[in-house]
Formats: sequence, C-alpha cells, structure tokens
Amino acid sequence: STKEKILQHFRKGIPLIDIRELPDVIEMHFKQSTPIPWSEFSERYFELPPQLETFGILASTREQAEFVSDNLRQKGWSISDAFVSDQDLWEIAKEEKIETEKGETIGQRLWHPCRLLEDKIDMIEKKVSNRIAIDLGCGSGRDVIYLANRGWSVVAIDNNKHAISRTHALAKRWNCDVKEQMNLIIKNDNNAFILNKKKNKNKDNNIVNNNNNN
Repeated sequence: STKEKILQHFRKGIPLIDIRELPDVIEMHFKQSTPIPWSEFSERYFELPPQLETFGILASTREQAEFVSDNLRQKGWSISDAFVSDQDLWEIAKEEKIETEKGETIGQRLWHPCRLLEDKIDMIEKKVSNRIAIDLGCGSGRDVIYLANRGWSVVAIDNNKHAISRTHALAKRWNCDVKEQMNLIIKNDNNAFILNKKKNKNKDNNIVNNNNNN
C-alpha cells in the first residue's frame, strides 16, 4: 500500500525527488525531499544522485510518476518508488507525523563532486593555508559549489557558455548570497566567474574582466 511504502521510504532515509512545479512544492512538501521541477528536469540530470544510490519520485500525476521513473530506470538509475501528490498521501503524512513544511526549499544535496575531490579534500585542506582553487572546465559546477561551500574561493572557467550558465544556476539554487556563505561574481563574457566566501556585504567586490589591467 502507499502508506507502507511511504513509511518504509522515510524510515530508511531514502532520498525523495519532488518533480512537481515550484508553486505546488511551496504549498506543501516533505521536509526530506529535494525539488527538481519537471519543467527543468532534462537540464538538471547532473543534480541527481549517483546511479548506484536509490531514490524515490514524487509527481503531480500517476502518468508523470510512471513516465519519469521508467525513463530514469532505463538510463541506469535505481528508483525505489514513485508517489503521487494527492489528498491520501498528505493525510498519511499527517497521520504518521512525517515531517512536512510550506515555503521554498532547496532540499538535500543529492549530487556529489568528483570522487577524487571528495575523497582527498580533508587531506588537501590540512596541507594548504589559502583555500583558493581554479576549476578549468568546470562543467555543471558541482566541484565548484562543493568547494565554495567549504569556504574556498574558486575560479570557475569553461569555454562552453551553457556549462557556465548551469554552474551559475546551481550556485543560485544553493542560495549562496541568501545564506551569506558565498559571493557570486560573473565575468563579462560569461565564460568564468568566482565564488568567494562572503566577508562583508558593504565592501566592494572585484570583478574579473577580460583585459589584463584589472
């Protein structure tokens, strides 16, 4: 039954990706869920967990839930269950005291940086005093955001403007300025930007320009 499946899901701590559109997510969502709206899904595959990690789907309709879960399974992801947002589901959540909330949410970080970085970062941080890094070919920006969230200043560079755009969007979704953890500075040609740990909101920021005089 849906009740048994949703209870098992949360008891085991299995991640849940909410693919409903943001107005529905804001109205009500599971506290442990991560929103990736269906309208943005094809552009945000890089935010999914690694394929060896199991997760569930919460969709607006049964057709949508089945389509997305089948599609992801075909691509190699492991989907535990696909749930539909209906009155019965939210009544089960209320009855079983599964934590829900209203408002905007970023959810859990399900994506990972590259394995080498994740495995070696503690050792690296013990050996360096200035946490400054350059990511040449930053791609979707997972390594950049990961480092910046650990207090690094990171220069992200890529010759693909679409990659830079995705990195920029990922930084915004992780509420860099809202959480006052990082300050985003975009290069004029949009092919590079810097993520800095924010220190003082009143201080001027240094913009990275194309010419070498700055």
